[in-house]
Amino acid sequence: MKNYKLVTSNLISKMREQHGNLKELNLCSARSKSNLYINIVVNLLFLIWISSYRLFYSSFLSILSNNQDSQRTMVYVFTYGISIFISVLAMGIFHEFCHVLVVAKYYKHCYIFYGFKKHTVFCDMWLSKSYALLLCIAPFLFFIIISVISYTFTSNLFVSIWIIYINVLLSSHDLVDFFIILFRVPRKASIYANYFWRQQY
Repeated sequence: MKNYKLVTSNLISKMREQHGNLKELNLCSARSKSNLYINIVVNLLFLIWISSYRLFYSSFLSILSNNQDSQRTMVYVFTYGISIFISVLAMGIFHEFCHVLVVAKYYKHCYIFYGFKKHTVFCDMWLSKSYALLLCIAPFLFFIIISVISYTFTSNLFVSIWIIYINVLLSSHDLVDFFIILFRVPRKASIYANYFWRQQY
C-alpha cells in the first residue's frame, strides 16, 4: 500500500499548507485501541455462540470423527475454508463499494485503495458532518439489512450471524470514526477525509 501512503500524505500535507488552522480528528490513535477491543469482544461473542450452535457443531465434529472417510473429511474442510475466504473477500469488496456509492457524485475527488492489509476510500474534498457520518455507517447498515433479509427468506440463523460477524469486523474502524465524528465535531462543521474539520459559519 505504498501508493496509499504516498497519495494520502501528499494530499493531507497540501491541505494543511493551504488552510493552516485546521483541527485534527486524530482518528488513527483512537482506532488502534478501539478496534482491538471491538475485535476481541466480537470474536469472543462469536465463539461463544458458535459453540452453542448444535447443528453446526455436531455436524462438523461427526464428519471429522469419521476416520473411515478421510477423503470426504478433507473435501468438507477444504470447501468450508474456501467458503469462509470467499465470503470475507466478497463482503470486503462490497463494503468498499458501499462507501463508493455514497460519494459516487464526487468520484473525481475520490481515491479507491484495495489491498490485502488495507482497503479504503479516500475523499479529497470537504464533506458536511452528516455526509461524513453517512459515509462511515453506510456499509455497516447495508450488511445489517442483508442479514435480516437473509434470515427472513431462509430462516438460516448461522448465515445471518456470520454476515453480522464479518460485518462488524470489517466496519470496526468505520464505527469508531462514526462515533468520534458524531460527538467531537460540531453540527455545522465540514470534514476533510476524516483527518481535519473546520467550523462553517
